Amino acid sequence: MGAAQDDPGPPSRGAIGGSSNEAGAAFRSGVAAWIITHGLHGKDLPDLQLTSNQAVPVMVALEADYPVDDIAVTLYGGGKAFIQAKRSVYLSIKPTAEFFSVVQQWKNAVNHPDFNPTTDRLVLAVQIPSQPIRDLRR
Repeated sequence: MGAAQDDPGPPSRGAIGGSSNEAGAAFRSGVAAWIITHGLHGKDLPDLQLTSNQAVPVMVALEADYPVDDIAVTLYGGGKAFIQAKRSVYLSIKPTAEFFSVVQQWKNAVNHPDFNPTTDRLVLAVQIPSQPIRDLRR
């Protein structure tokens, strides 16, 4: 090899963004694996407020062609769970905020003609939630 290089300085914004995207993809994959495990064991996904056995996952799609596109889960009862999987989200209504984007996708999903509010569910899965996001669960 050649001589030792000088200190390259801080990482570029592109390098940081790429690393962040990879971490987000790893979290999304982990959520999908957790969902698939429930399906393989015939277990309902928790907290969807559906009757017993109606929330068992039977099919999982990543980056699906739906308004909420991270993970689309077809459920045994015929409904779907549309999941946004984010590493971190802060409660904000600024149009550039991640939470604003999530709510916008939920709005588009609810307004989609195929959305059934009786059997379909919108979910936000967050790896590192801020306290206000955790408080929304209540």
